[in-house]
Amino acid sequence: MYEKQGKITLLPHGRVQSSDASQNKLLSLLQLCGADYQRILDQSFSSMDRLVHYLSRIEDFRDTQTRAIVALTQTCPVNGCIIRTRQVLCEAFPVLQTALWIIFADPAVDPAFCASAERLGKFDNKLDESPVWEDPDGNRYLVLTPNTSDEEHMRIRARMLAAQNESRIQRREHASTAMKAVRSITFKP
Repeated sequence: MYEKQGKITLLPHGRVQSSDASQNKLLSLLQLCGADYQRILDQSFSSMDRLVHYLSRIEDFRDTQTRAIVALTQTCPVNGCIIRTRQVLCEAFPVLQTALWIIFADPAVDPAFCASAERLGKFDNKLDESPVWEDPDGNRYLVLTPNTSDEEHMRIRARMLAAQNESRIQRREHASTAMKAVRSITFKP
């Protein structure tokens, strides 16, 4: 029987579109981020509904203990391919709220990604230096490119971002539990 070694990894848009070299670079970077090479789901679907239906049959996406990576390989338009994809997948699979979300920005496919993303959110570093991009909702993504070269820096950024995502969700759950407790208190005159 296969023993799980790393994080299940989802490429909701399928494989990188530009070249085998870019696809291989992404797979190499994903492994450095903790991806389990044998659990990379990169099948392309004609709609998000079909993807959600397919994923709903996979136990890892129903298990709250699952640690996952989601790598977005399409970036245009930013609102639909990145922000909306995250909203839909996190709504369908709450475990993905704590996933490490990665944008693979390939200039050969979308040379305008950086400018488009800057209009909607903000980068904390230059594109080829593994920046974190924050969307309008405060969600954070590690941005990688075919030119990402400082693998140790990228690995540190990936761990930091994954830890921040988990911490943010834990704080949100704690606040929700506290609010429920407050609401359950009944005051008698």
